[in-house]
Amino acid sequence: MSAEGVSAFLNFAHCYGARNGIRDNVVHTGENSIAYPVGRHMAVYNSETKEMSFLLQADNVETTTAIATSPHTRKYLGVCEQLADGGAQVTIFLTASDKKVKTLTHPDCKQFTALCFSSDSKFLVTIGGAPEYTMIYWNWFHAKVVATCKIGYEVKRVSFSPLDNVQIATCGPSLLKLWRLQENALKGFNMVQGKAATQNFTDHAWAPGERLLVATDNGE
Repeated sequence: MSAEGVSAFLNFAHCYGARNGIRDNVVHTGENSIAYPVGRHMAVYNSETKEMSFLLQADNVETTTAIATSPHTRKYLGVCEQLADGGAQVTIFLTASDKKVKTLTHPDCKQFTALCFSSDSKFLVTIGGAPEYTMIYWNWFHAKVVATCKIGYEVKRVSFSPLDNVQIATCGPSLLKLWRLQENALKGFNMVQGKAATQNFTDHAWAPGERLLVATDNGE
């Protein structure tokens, strides 16, 4: 039997392991489902049905650099993607259907290293790559840039206040700042002064009462 004219197609069925080098590289997309990067694609695993599905990237996407889900409802999944032509983009997926709902690009960002949604999922903040580490505040559903700011320091984590969409926290080496969106501009305020400000702030989390819990690389 001649093989001429016979085509074979392979579909992803299952994957083992996940890519490292990405902070929060496993995120909940539902009560029983998680998403994580595998190669240059995204895998979604349902722990109840034991089934796995995939968010397949376009051919021009080389790798994933950061991921985040919208708080509370986990309705949206944001994926920062590095492109083959040296550019970068952020793709927003609808977790219920794996449908792409928006793609964001910015001329000042050839890489995206972090992102987070506001508590009501209406806004998104992204962090660009070195050396500027540009922070962009998006009205993402309309692909509208509300404000930008060049931080100039590596950002380990960025997060919205859970109670105030115009207040944002960033941390990293020699960086611990609160930012406020005022008149379409991001204004930063140092949270520590002097020698304490030179520490490597590795992570932070919001606590009740608008308090911010911060960790450093020396165990404090």
